[in-house]
Amino acid sequence: MSARVSRGGMFVHGEPAQYPELKVGTDVEVVVFDVIRPGSDDVSLDAKVVRIEQGLAERRGFGLQFKGLSHYEVGALQTLLRRLGEARA
Repeated sequence: MSARVSRGGMFVHGEPAQYPELKVGTDVEVVVFDVIRPGSDDVSLDAKVVRIEQGLAERRGFGLQFKGLSHYEVGALQTLLRRLGEARA
């Protein structure tokens, strides 16, 4: 699986049929990590499934919305997203 991450949530690419327990409204815990520097500042976040895409293969997956983030989690996520953005530039 791969994912696109933003400050408000993420989209996780995958086959919904392989994860029938993930329905809209399901609470999940996700770990967002730095693929450029593995092991540095992994962030564990609570999220909720808000969308399931079952269309074209390249668009299948789950829309997750982060919920109840602490100030620490928001800061850690912003730092991680900044690092990933710098690595892509």
